[in-house]
Amino acid sequence: MNVSQCSSDAGVSVTSDPVVSNDKTTGPRRVGTNLPNVSLESISQLESNDSPILSIIDIREAKQLRTLITLKVAPKNENPDIRSDKSIYMILVNPVLDAESNTCPIVDILDLSKYTSGRSPSMSVIKISGTKVKTSIQLEASVGSMKSQYVMVVEEQPQTSPSA
Repeated sequence: MNVSQCSSDAGVSVTSDPVVSNDKTTGPRRVGTNLPNVSLESISQLESNDSPILSIIDIREAKQLRTLITLKVAPKNENPDIRSDKSIYMILVNPVLDAESNTCPIVDILDLSKYTSGRSPSMSVIKISGTKVKTSIQLEASVGSMKSQYVMVVEEQPQTSPSA
């Protein structure tokens, strides 16, 4: 799914830690040398055992300045023996390359592992905003009728030239 929703105001405060995740998520495995800073913050979370938890699994670089982020959606009381208790998504982020063009960042979402049972977790995009170096993506994770919202911010690092 290629998402083209866009807003001019990010409205998100972000720390500059290389990877930030709240205490209810698992940390990602890092691959690459000049990865962007990625943060994932819960903005609405229910306390039910079935409430969906969104966590970063992996962050990678791809060709053409794209960042690949793999996310898992699962209920708080996930049973690891039940495959349909979790869904895996990949988000591909292309930052705005020309700040003067007023172009929205390009965000593609791919479902890598998704089940269609009544309790099967899912994820959707609510809003995307961005600048040349920072993309903010508001996400909604759901398990059945339970929903939680998150903000993921991808902040590109300055490109370093190889030393001679």
